[in-house]
Amino acid sequence: AGEITQLELHPKFQLYAPTAGEDEVVGHYIADFAYRDTGRAYVVEDVKSEITRKEPVYRLKKKLMKACLGIEITEV
Repeated sequence: AGEITQLELHPKFQLYAPTAGEDEVVGHYIADFAYRDTGRAYVVEDVKSEITRKEPVYRLKKKLMKACLGIEITEV
């Protein structure tokens, strides 16, 4: 319907130690989807259960996505 563009399935993001710079990759985050909405904003979307949302590794990766890349994960 033209509501999104540039749809990506399972995009992979490199996570790095914020104080070490981009050359020190500490892990990766693979989201379910990424796309641009009608306002051209970049959206990273993940389907997560309540149990998964509470897992320490997921919570850390979510924080690293925001701190390192400035990307907020949209949970559905």
